[in-house]
Amino acid sequence: MINFLVQKAEEICGKRISKSSIHREIQKMRYSYITPRPQHYKQDKDKVDTLKKHQP
Repeated sequence: MINFLVQKAEEICGKRISKSSIHREIQKMRYSYITPRPQHYKQDKDKVDTLKKHQP
């Protein structure tokens, strides 16, 4: 996400802007880029769905 914004800023402004500067500006605007946690490769989706259905 940050790399994409760095590239777009360079295309628009014609100058290189660092990742930290882009990140700082994103934080000032109170945006967040939350990414989901990856699933384990051995995780069985059927078991997870069954467990979720039987939770109180």
